[in-house]
Amino acid sequence: ILCISDNRQKVRAKTHINAHEKWVLPGVIDSHVHSLSYKGEGFANSTRSACSGGVTTIIDMPVDAPSGIATPEALERKIEVVRAESYVDVALLGSVKNSTLGHIKGLKEGGVCGFKLSLFDTDPDRFPRVDDANLLKAFTLIADTGLTAGLHAENDEIIKGLIEESIKDGRTYPRAHCETRPEVSETESVLKGLEIARGTGVRLHLYHISCARSLDLAKLYREESCPVTVETCPHYLVFSEDEMDRLGAKLRINPPMRKNGEADRLWRKLKMGEIDYVASDHAPWPLEQKDRSSIFENSCGAPGVETLLPVLYSEGVEKGKVSMADLSRALMENP
Repeated sequence: ILCISDNRQKVRAKTHINAHEKWVLPGVIDSHVHSLSYKGEGFANSTRSACSGGVTTIIDMPVDAPSGIATPEALERKIEVVRAESYVDVALLGSVKNSTLGHIKGLKEGGVCGFKLSLFDTDPDRFPRVDDANLLKAFTLIADTGLTAGLHAENDEIIKGLIEESIKDGRTYPRAHCETRPEVSETESVLKGLEIARGTGVRLHLYHISCARSLDLAKLYREESCPVTVETCPHYLVFSEDEMDRLGAKLRINPPMRKNGEADRLWRKLKMGEIDYVASDHAPWPLEQKDRSSIFENSCGAPGVETLLPVLYSEGVEKGKVSMADLSRALMENP
């Protein structure tokens, strides 16, 4: 922005745009994008989609195939890829594994803007579960860097046990994805993350929160001066588990869609300021990785960076659930 003025003669510009009766917004910051979880995506595709959706900055997740961004060397290689391919500004996170706590300081020095850890074993090398002892150590080390510890909060033991039972019983239909990841598998992990963050003093960020109970827990800790921020995603605002029957594996995302009515509670929380911002969790896959008969054999994730702003506007502002000021805070100012 060169200047804000009511005198257009003050502004020296090559082009003037008449934006009468139009909204003029800052570029969107999508703070949850997976450009390299699927190798065929890449920054050229993810950031081109970002441009199309009015997103001018992304924060890319560090859970890249095949082994994540857990060392300074891996970070350096990723930075070179970003410089070669990206159409928009990109910030990068570092990942943390049980065996890589010693690299936290080096990743900070290498330029990461924060860290991401998981309580669910998504992949044993790319994005493994961090056990409780190492979670305490990692949060302490990250607190020393002054950066934020972001958490994928799902209980590994609850979910893995329920999936095993579901497959054994032949329940592999689409809605089984939701049945095997109940709300308590999120809220229990959220509570663990909050309590360990409170004990270490680290700034905590809770990724892709899908239910209002998790937000109530975060609010409680914020009131106790625990520095915690929370995001949700458009799919939790516009879908419920009822859509699993229609969309199947296209809607297989972690955490899953929740019961009918939960989206309305999230919209209210967003308007009340109890959700700090909305991010896409962009993680696209080819259709052939979304068409297998057993829901559990399909890849998890969906595209979203291009549709983040249009969906929040059409489903939120146009339907009176949030204001344009709410949208601006959730997509630009807060992230």
